[in-house]
Amino acid sequence: MATLKPQMLVSRGQLQFVSDFEAGCRLAAEKGLPCLLFFTADWCTYCHQMEETAFTDPTVTNLAGQFVCVIIDADLEKEVCEQFSISGYPTVQFLSSRGRVLNRLVGRQSAPQLLAGMQAALKRFAWLNDSDTKLR
Repeated sequence: MATLKPQMLVSRGQLQFVSDFEAGCRLAAEKGLPCLLFFTADWCTYCHQMEETAFTDPTVTNLAGQFVCVIIDADLEKEVCEQFSISGYPTVQFLSSRGRVLNRLVGRQSAPQLLAGMQAALKRFAWLNDSDTKLR
């Protein structure tokens, strides 16, 4: 089981994030949950605005419980940003528990926009899981 040290957990708005990409992905795989990857940077004004608005919306925070939320600092984790071809911030990318891309949102998202992206990712995740089950 993925062990998360307290220093690996950070809050942004009302959301709790894992600050270690690999640990977050392992946790998602173990729990069978999709990942919400938040690509951000300290200097990114739109990222901070999103944290203060979308990440404090009760509907978003409630739905976030169906994801493992992982924060990726663009300045500290350049390799992860390159792996996913991230070039603009903020970017929210959704992955299945097996690492398949479910959805991607680029730029500052309002709470309704983020919520719609999260719902679309969950639908695709359910569809992929259903497809995998039928193939067995």
